[in-house]
Amino acid sequence: MPLLHRFPTALLLAGLLISSVCRADTLHVEKPWARATAAGAQVGVAYLTLRNTGEADRLLSASSPASASVEVHNMLMQDGRMQMRPVTVLEIPVASTIQLAPGGLHLMLLNLHAPLVEGQSIELTLTFEKAGARTVQASIADLGATAPDQSSHHHH
Repeated sequence: MPLLHRFPTALLLAGLLISSVCRADTLHVEKPWARATAAGAQVGVAYLTLRNTGEADRLLSASSPASASVEVHNMLMQDGRMQMRPVTVLEIPVASTIQLAPGGLHLMLLNLHAPLVEGQSIELTLTFEKAGARTVQASIADLGATAPDQSSHHHH
């Protein structure tokens, strides 16, 4: 008899696990990359694309072993000047694609532990409200790159 009482609980737990796994697979972190930095630079920048094919979610925080902290920032024109503002929580609507790209939203890596070197990569961990933590490797492009495939070693 005790086994029959445990069966509904086991089914409920299995259903919750399957539900959370399915939901997590609807948020995709694509094309993560960073720009190389000059020697002695304390700040770096990383970009990526968030593609959400499921329910609305929110990017709550980011981190990297390459820096002391990571913040989401947005570049915008205000009073004829380009301004950079921190974004505390990044909303990711249902069925949306959010681009973190030069001139707009981006990840600021603050107090770098070492320069970001072209051709290497860094780890980024993004923590989402519903999808949980996602860790990706961001390739490092050259200092002036405006897209992930603009490293000089790709031009040979």
